[in-house]
Amino acid sequence: MDDGYLFFTIDPVETSVFNDTINFEMRVTEGSQATINRVSIVGNDRTNEHVIRRELRTLPGNKFSRSELIRSNREIANLGFFDQEKIGIVPKPHPEDGTVDIEYTVVEKSSDQLQLSAGFGGGINFYGNVGILFSNFSMRNIFKPKTWSPLPQGDGQKFSINYQSNGAYYNALNSSFTEPWLGGHKPNALTVNFIYSKYSSAAVGSNPNSAFLRMAGGGVSMSRRLRWPDDYFVLTYGLYYNNYRLKDYALVPGFTDGFSNNFYAKVVLSRSSIDVPLYPRSGSNISFTFQFTPPYSAFSNQDYSAGGCSFEFVRWFCQSGVRVAGS
Repeated sequence: MDDGYLFFTIDPVETSVFNDTINFEMRVTEGSQATINRVSIVGNDRTNEHVIRRELRTLPGNKFSRSELIRSNREIANLGFFDQEKIGIVPKPHPEDGTVDIEYTVVEKSSDQLQLSAGFGGGINFYGNVGILFSNFSMRNIFKPKTWSPLPQGDGQKFSINYQSNGAYYNALNSSFTEPWLGGHKPNALTVNFIYSKYSSAAVGSNPNSAFLRMAGGGVSMSRRLRWPDDYFVLTYGLYYNNYRLKDYALVPGFTDGFSNNFYAKVVLSRSSIDVPLYPRSGSNISFTFQFTPPYSAFSNQDYSAGGCSFEFVRWFCQSGVRVAGS
């Protein structure tokens, strides 16, 4: 059936009888190879149809393949927008003309996440966290209020924002946006993220700006699916930059005030063949991460490992590409 042989007849023939044993011969007559005619999708009330179609392996004009049906079911489930146990695939064969129609049925489910937490105590009276993730976002409909429910959705994009705070002594914000099919023709994902945090080491009740560590940065990465060694592999590569500001904050001995910069590249090679994202029953998930920083000392003729970097953690911090201003 992986080579299009959907049409066949089986004729069981009794060949011999011996005591209480009967031997049968199953005579199979194969028909012509079936070609996919129409592919229809039913049940996608919120998700746009092109988001599902671009994940399908069963295309009109191709030969019928059972393994491609199973793979298409996996790709739909891994989108995360539908109930993985209610995805239906119904082949509708037409032996008279050697074609087959395929109908996919899906049931939408809520895939967005909202996180809220708050508390009191610890001498700072208040702390809280607010986070939201839209996993089926639609940037192109952001200026079309009629499509909001409660925000524009249906294009499979991901948008997240998270904020944590305990008042003036700690604040952190991170946000990211992912377009899974940049350009709409190939599964090349673009991700843009921004991070900000400020931690004050000042005593509670004093001016929080008298001693603090502030970090701001972000990055851009691209992900593309590979065909070798197989098409379960994904290669992700990106560039990231972080800027640190210290004020009376002893992160590195001898450096308590000023700015530091960290520019680095990251490459991730991953392979995921799990059948469904929630409670997988087969497959595996593995990844390798490589991170590179430029050789700053080669550019400036300065030895950044010197100057008080005696502890192992501090030595790693100095040699990881964090440039200390004025050193």
